[in-house]
Amino acid sequence: MENASKALIIAGAILIAIILIGLGVSIISGMQGAIDSGTDTADTYAVQNFNSQFTVYEGENMRATQARQLISTINTSNGQNGFSTPPSAAEIDKTDKYVYLDSSNNGITSSGSIKSNKTYTITVEGYSPSGYINKIKIVEN
Repeated sequence: MENASKALIIAGAILIAIILIGLGVSIISGMQGAIDSGTDTADTYAVQNFNSQFTVYEGENMRATQARQLISTINTSNGQNGFSTPPSAAEIDKTDKYVYLDSSNNGITSSGSIKSNKTYTITVEGYSPSGYINKIKIVEN
């Protein structure tokens, strides 16, 4: 009889251990969703923060000082993100946090081409797969 009671106590302890392990796994898997959601939210804010430094210049009839400031902001951003030289043409659309000025159809690519007595149209032309702005066009009006 004594052996039977010890066997029941051991069986009960094993059952309690299994229940605690199951509960722990359940809690961890439930928290993983919250962790993933928090990471996604942080990524979204990072993209919005990066893009906002360029979108403030977007629009028609922008002054020359605004166009020059945009070029300066782009150069500063590229330098801060480790781009001393531009990525290759094959890599440029896949690269996050590198912004280049679109030179097609009379697009301006340097501050020296900005004339003080003119106005400019500034448009965002492209985004990386992660949502970062990677192409901006400045055109003289």
